[in-house]
Amino acid sequence: MKKFRYLAVLAIVAIAGFALGRVTGTSGVPVIANIHREFPLFPAPPKPTEAPKIEVPTKVESDIVLEEPPDGMRPDGVSFNVSGRAKAGGSPLKVTVRDAQGATIFDQTVTVTAAAGEEYGRFSLTVTLPSLPAAPVTLSVKRDGKEGVETIERILVYGASDEIPVKVYFSKADSNECGLTYPVERMVAGKIAIYRAALEELLKGPNADDVAAGYRTSIPGGVKLKSVAADAAGTVTADFDDRLAKGVAGACRVESIRAQIGATLKQFPEVHDVVISINGDTEGILEP
Repeated sequence: MKKFRYLAVLAIVAIAGFALGRVTGTSGVPVIANIHREFPLFPAPPKPTEAPKIEVPTKVESDIVLEEPPDGMRPDGVSFNVSGRAKAGGSPLKVTVRDAQGATIFDQTVTVTAAAGEEYGRFSLTVTLPSLPAAPVTLSVKRDGKEGVETIERILVYGASDEIPVKVYFSKADSNECGLTYPVERMVAGKIAIYRAALEELLKGPNADDVAAGYRTSIPGGVKLKSVAADAAGTVTADFDDRLAKGVAGACRVESIRAQIGATLKQFPEVHDVVISINGDTEGILEP
């Protein structure tokens, strides 16, 4: 209302000032100035400012993904397998084993085999050492590329306990989020495939100490793991028997089961995605 009065008065004064100026030859500016003091103009709105740009870091994809052996594994004798995936089209990979003093005790190259049009291929090599080491050794897998030399290392434990730590993921009784999981450490034999070892521990469920701490599992009891395998893209497929879906109902429990299996496998950095199947079938399983 005040703004409307201001505009009306300003118009009347302007007309009167113009008429008076025609008669007297004087300007009506002083009168208008008084009006401005009585009815001050609203302040100009602030100029818009551009939102700061957020720099999103670019994910750097590794040329080499070493799937086995896991770090800390104790091989069963002088021979062990080295396998994984690497970008296709590059130079062969160099596999080297050095003893505790840094001396090279194994040195060999392995090629990467990829299907036509595939970005990543697979490699596999059986390493056989000249004798059983009495101390841990260092395995390195490297490739010379345009961006320099990429090297991945693993420590293989000889002369020590035949166990390595892994994590299994459970739910918690006091959590209202179906897909939220929590890690619990387990010790597994370093001789067997690490994905299978971790899943086998998950299927055993929480022990007495875990239960006392509030952990629980949504996976039915007695489930058997039939197979687990990774492809060149880092997708691991875990196949279970039909007990995985027996008596399972409700969207929350299904989400929790998928979250427990997925988190247990994705603790390994080379695993990018997880597919769950039952007796080889992925369609229509674990649905609410």
